[in-house]
Order: sequence, then C-alpha cells, then structure tokens
Amino acid sequence: MCSSLTRGAEDIKFIEFEQKSYSHVVVTASSTTLQVWDLLSLSISWCVKMDVTALSADPLSEHFAAFTADGQLFVFKAEQRVPLFKMAARNGGNRKVMAALFVPRDQEAELEGELPAWMQKSKLYYVTESQLLSIPIHAVPHISLLCEDFLACQLSAKYEFPDSMRIEEMAKDVEEREEEQEEKITKEKKKAKKKKEKLDKNVEIIDDLALESLFSVDTQPCLDL
Repeated sequence: MCSSLTRGAEDIKFIEFEQKSYSHVVVTASSTTLQVWDLLSLSISWCVKMDVTALSADPLSEHFAAFTADGQLFVFKAEQRVPLFKMAARNGGNRKVMAALFVPRDQEAELEGELPAWMQKSKLYYVTESQLLSIPIHAVPHISLLCEDFLACQLSAKYEFPDSMRIEEMAKDVEEREEEQEEKITKEKKKAKKKKEKLDKNVEIIDDLALESLFSVDTQPCLDL
C-alpha cells in the first residue's frame, strides 16, 4: 500500500479512509505533503504541502482533521481542496499534537445550527506531549453543550486517582504535619508562659520599690526657718 500510494522517496506517516459513500477515497500524509487518493484509479485527487503531525477521520461523516507542526488545525472533506475550518490549536506550551481522534456523540445536536456541521455527530479530541485537550472553548457557539465533557477531560488529564499505597502515604504526611503543628503550638505556649512569668516578676520588683519609697522615714533633722 505504501509503495503504491507514495510519490517520491518519502514514507507515509498517516493513512485514513473516508466513510460513507466515499469509501474508495483515502487520505495520506508524509513529512511534507497531505494527499487525497482515488483508489479506483490509483491517482491523486489533490495534494497540499504541509507537515502533518496528526490525522483523524470522523467515523460518522466524511470529515477529516489534520494538525500541523506549526500548531494549525485543518478540518476538510476529501472532495474539497479548501478546508472547512482552520484555527490555531491551543495546546498549552505550544507542544506538537501527537494524535487526534473523533469521538461519536451520545446524541447529535438537538437544535440545527448550534454547532458547525463537522462537530454535530462527533467531538474532536487531541493529545499533546503532556495533556489531553478538546477543541478550545471559543471555537464553538454554545459551550454548554461541551462543558461537562471538556471539564471531565481536563480533570482526568490533570489529576490521577491514588491507589491504596498512595493513600497511606498521604495519610502519613497529614499525620506528620499535624504533629509538627502541635509541637509548634506547644513551643509557642511555653514561650508565652516564660514571657508572662518574667513580666510578672518585673511588676513585683517595681511594686516593692514603690512601697519602700512610700513608707521610708527621713532620718535627717528638720532645719529651722
């Protein structure tokens, strides 16, 4: 297959077949070129120069999604050279998109026109070097339709569920922190007690001096005026 569909010495990195009535059409991508082939004639329908890092076909429609090395997303149909949708993929840290996947929706958009045609039957997810993201929020008119899935995706990528060993370690850390806090409080109480005792002692000394001065008797004789 690769030798039949390759023009030049470049190897094919991605290959996707179109669904529905265009099953005889296949999309391939090499390091420099995206090509659309007609398997009936074994000829190229059209091609475009781009460095594709991820390619995915929607299983429920004729749409394809291609991510490029410079962070661009192209959504297109194999029968059309001009893309239906183009935008910069915000992937956090400008990391390259490593893989992409169309995931069928549980149910299609209820109201016609709420989502672009290429998003009505499936949602597009893509994977970078560090995290999993869906299409950015500003790319769709009604984010409420995707918010729940988007947040679930973000949480699953950001947090890992701890196992029993990890839970024990976390509990031990909490216990150690509590002991350190109690020890710190005890030291502060002792310090405050010593300070109070010192202050009380100074007050007693001052009171004794005041009493001694008040009841002292002048032993010198009075002078006649």
